[in-house]
Amino acid sequence: MREEAPRTVTAICRALEEQIGHGLLTPGSKLPAERKLSELFDTTRITLREALGQLEAQGLIYREERRGWFVSPPRVAYNPLVRSHFHAMVGEQGRVPATDVLSARLQPASADIC
Repeated sequence: MREEAPRTVTAICRALEEQIGHGLLTPGSKLPAERKLSELFDTTRITLREALGQLEAQGLIYREERRGWFVSPPRVAYNPLVRSHFHAMVGEQGRVPATDVLSARLQPASADIC
């Protein structure tokens, strides 16, 4: 039984990777519930969670607390050796760049700064 678990984890990972790669599971889409997936792959939820954890470590899926597992959007391709404007780079990759101001305030400058 213990020898079967790593093979089962690998098989689940490959199956879900293929579905994501072929577009059957699209970015942002929710994966079926863990219970349903464990029935589908005929395995325990512990083994299934191991496979989901590996896919999460690869960045293919992510988990939202109390909501389930979702397919990750494609990563932004960023080369730190090439100087570029972030908004332009993100826009070229088909995404919508945005900037959010988290906080702002006026503060008098100290004597050292003046």
